[in-house]
Parts: sequence; structure tokens; C-alpha cells
Amino acid sequence: MRNLSDGTVETVLAGPEHAVEAAVSACWRGPAQAWVSAVTRYDAAVPEAAAFVRLPNALA
Repeated sequence: MRNLSDGTVETVLAGPEHAVEAAVSACWRGPAQAWVSAVTRYDAAVPEAAAFVRLPNALA
């Protein structure tokens, strides 16, 4: 998950379908002070990285 310079948040989810669906549903709620206007979902190939990878974000 990372913050982009336009204020959006990007994440890649992989795992059992029920777990991915639960995570996507949670994106609509966001943290207490968040305003979620849209959640866009794209199917993608499973990432090759087997471990957590820290990527740069707009705040770093």
C-alpha cells in the first residue's frame, strides 16, 4: 500500500479470494478521518515477490 502524489492510495492484494474480498470491502471504510470516494479494482498477475516489499510513496 502506498500514497500517490494525487492523494490516492494504491495497493496490491493477493491471497485467497475471501481474504482479498474482505480487504477490498475494508478499503471503502478507510480510517476514521478518511473520505473514500471510489475504489477501483483491476485484476493482475500474481506478484512474483514472495515477501513484503517497501516501495517509495509521495510522503517519503
